[in-house]
Amino acid sequence: MTNYQSISESDCEAKGFIYDEKSFTVQAPSRKRTLVGGILAVGLLLVGVLVNYDRSSNTNESTELEDLFRVSKAKKTKNFPGKLDSFMSSADPERYPVDTDEAVAKNWRRVKNNPCNKKLGEQWLYKGERNKDKPITLYFTPKVNGKAGLLSAIEADYYDHVEENLVGKYFSGKKKAKDGDYWTVAVLLRKPSERKLCNKKKPAKVQKKKYFALAPEMANKIYPTNSNDPKMKANFDEGHCQPTMGFHWFSDILGGKDLTYKTENLIPISTFYHSITGDIKGFYFIATDQKFTGTQGVPTKENWWDAVRFSKENTFPFSFCNQFCDPHCGFSGQKDGFSTMHFFFQEKEGPGHDECKYVNGEKPPVHYPTAPFDKFFCRDPDMYPFNF
Repeated sequence: MTNYQSISESDCEAKGFIYDEKSFTVQAPSRKRTLVGGILAVGLLLVGVLVNYDRSSNTNESTELEDLFRVSKAKKTKNFPGKLDSFMSSADPERYPVDTDEAVAKNWRRVKNNPCNKKLGEQWLYKGERNKDKPITLYFTPKVNGKAGLLSAIEADYYDHVEENLVGKYFSGKKKAKDGDYWTVAVLLRKPSERKLCNKKKPAKVQKKKYFALAPEMANKIYPTNSNDPKMKANFDEGHCQPTMGFHWFSDILGGKDLTYKTENLIPISTFYHSITGDIKGFYFIATDQKFTGTQGVPTKENWWDAVRFSKENTFPFSFCNQFCDPHCGFSGQKDGFSTMHFFFQEKEGPGHDECKYVNGEKPPVHYPTAPFDKFFCRDPDMYPFNF
């Protein structure tokens, strides 16, 4: 078996965060609207300011102009991440902010009387309260001289159940809140050696290069930000590719890329990368019990865990093994299945989203074949966990 090894920060340099402008087109129903839309688009792209326009006109036109603004803004700042989206964004499209001004507008509040964490940043909670159904803490650099602080880390609260073998390595010790006992796991999105997270004299600089580290206060596992990095293939196992996300990768604290399929050893996140460029697109937290409390497949604002309950058995349709490209996949040790909570570093289905294609641009053979389910695939069709 391959031992899981830490990856040094110097090995994790990647290209800047860029949207793919070619992934969308602007349609205009008339010559007049074409002219108006063109003027607005040029203005947005050049100065990056929000232009008021008549939303009572064609809905698609308004949406496309908003896309142009988001691309313009991302190119102006080049900060990573320039956007934070969720898997069930249709239920709550404006859930997660990426700077402190946006956080205030979206009802996030900084936790007062809580000193800035030098390894994570300043702590913010939704509506200023810890909540079992909204178990996310966001960390930001301080706001300085009127300049908004920037997103630095994301932390998830795991209530009721956590793998004890991972406590002290990836999860914090048990904590108490009004909704019960919980443990936390964090991911850091800013490189601490270059970006001081608690500097209250100078505003944080824009971070052009991507950075991703798990449990920075404990294991501090630094992930490559491109799946073509040799250390990615040496220490992580590639799972399936899913449209809008890309290829999912996993690791094990004992086997590294050679998964033991024991929940006590499974590192509690999966990162996903673009199927062609290899750039990191996002990640999801993994829980080895059922944490979503709503109706299967129905997104909700009340609970932020994904509205999919994965089964432990390798059976159709919602098996956790579907995430892996291994016909012998079979987990043991989980409480009653699996839960996930996704984060995208751009709009989930916005400009530049992954369509899961081969390098030559052709769509791969589909191995999860039945509508209305997503069309997942593995690089090697023989490695898909289900045969139909």
